[in-house]
Amino acid sequence: MSVPREISHQIHERDNYICVYCNLDGRLSYQNFKTLTIDHVRPKMFGDNHSLENLVTACYVCNQLKGHYFPKHLHNEKEIMHNIREHIARERAKDFERYVDVVSPFLHSIK
Repeated sequence: MSVPREISHQIHERDNYICVYCNLDGRLSYQNFKTLTIDHVRPKMFGDNHSLENLVTACYVCNQLKGHYFPKHLHNEKEIMHNIREHIARERAKDFERYVDVVSPFLHSIK
């Protein structure tokens, strides 16, 4: 079940249309704006629903890289968000390495 449109709009407004994980600003370009999603900080699989406290603005990439990750061992909101940002940064680095592996042969072929 997706987040209702009016709640999505409320979350984006609250977060100033900025991804809470990587700070991508949806107001800077149409492309950025279109990548904004709503993320459940504590994934739905853990029983949380669409409470406003559990929903944040996230760009598509961060939302995908985070997936169902949640540091269950932490209880402080600041620590949770810091841990999630670190997780996404690690995943982004691994993802970038995969990207380089894919594009390197292409780049070498056009020299």
